[in-house]
Amino acid sequence: MDEERYPGERRGLKLFLEGLIGAVDEHMGRDALLYHRIRTALERGDLWSLRAARQMFNHQDTALKRRLSLAREQRRPKGTAGARLTVAEDGAGSSGRSRSGAAIVTLPLPPRGGTAD
Repeated sequence: MDEERYPGERRGLKLFLEGLIGAVDEHMGRDALLYHRIRTALERGDLWSLRAARQMFNHQDTALKRRLSLAREQRRPKGTAGARLTVAEDGAGSSGRSRSGAAIVTLPLPPRGGTAD
């Protein structure tokens, strides 16, 4: 089961985990099982290990995942590539919040038929 489910899966998982390991170290410490799972996955590089590390992250409680994700984004150097997440404020009856009160997040897209600058 070492086939990618979609093109770039291995690369995407590695980039995600490489960014996450510093946040896990900072917030949970190097003794945390999640830290060891991520480190092992990055050392091995096989899809099974990478998926297992991501799954362990996904099984953490919501508050911890938010803290780690925020710390991951704050640790990323300014000006690095990556989509910027923004809260929707399109004025078309949207308050930038869902019915449940959670923020609505959008990704900027290039114009149809064109490419991003």
